[in-house]
Amino acid sequence: MNIVTHSNDFHADDCLSTFFLKQIFDVTSVVRSRDEEVIKQADIAYDVGGIYDKAALRFDHHQLGFNEFFPNSTVPLSSAGVIYRDFGREILLKLQPDLTQEQLDFMYNFVYFQFVQAIDGNDNGVDAVESAQINYVTHTTSLPSRVHRCNHISDFDAAVQMCTADFTQFVSYIQKKVLPQVQLLKSAFESRFLVHNSGRVIKFSGSVSAELLNEFERQFETDILFTVLEKDNQFRVVCVNQKDSFKLKQGLPEEWRGLRGEVLSQRSGISGGVFVHKSGFMGVWETESSAMQALEKAMQ
Repeated sequence: MNIVTHSNDFHADDCLSTFFLKQIFDVTSVVRSRDEEVIKQADIAYDVGGIYDKAALRFDHHQLGFNEFFPNSTVPLSSAGVIYRDFGREILLKLQPDLTQEQLDFMYNFVYFQFVQAIDGNDNGVDAVESAQINYVTHTTSLPSRVHRCNHISDFDAAVQMCTADFTQFVSYIQKKVLPQVQLLKSAFESRFLVHNSGRVIKFSGSVSAELLNEFERQFETDILFTVLEKDNQFRVVCVNQKDSFKLKQGLPEEWRGLRGEVLSQRSGISGGVFVHKSGFMGVWETESSAMQALEKAMQ
């Protein structure tokens, strides 16, 4: 199939779209042009042409009247978002053919909100967050910024390969790291009111993926402040960061920070203190009871 996108400067959305289309169609050539006749003759046109029509394989988003979103997102779709929304499950199965239906459904939503939505936001001028000093959509280390630089130091094919590598690596990470945590963390969210009556604390064994925590916060429409983790026969109270920021939603008390052992126990009034990190993002206690007392004081 002959696929056509726009000429001149390329961006993360058309480069990522190129990779997506190659996963689901037998692409024989990629043409970059704004010539209307070339676009008309294309088997697939994307990010150019002024038409969105899935049946006709036309995937532009620049035209007046385009008002397409991924389910439960408020960020307008770019060409990459449109193609992912329409064919994302097929793309993911091409990359991870052993996914169960339940895993596929979860990954389809997770990958959009944790990867593709940032591309949509960048292309449509939507900030990732309003208050963070570093915006992951526009920062110089972001995929859109790195693709932009390829316009001046490399070429379109190199930018497509960059998007390919980033996306496939992310999907592989989700398959290996995140999916094994899904059921355990989902159970932790479902039972969070048994851990603390605020519903803003979860108890979880092992490390927690920040992306997965964010996803379940979105799904459960809640805002988690702390996680309680058991490790090496000790109990950690870990403070949750604001999304896409190192700033804590609520840190451990200033007067505990940097203290250890008996000094921490005396200062906090809680026995079994091990240490509190100097930044206040985490504290360790010898027993679960002590950790919960510390958490309760931190929430006051």
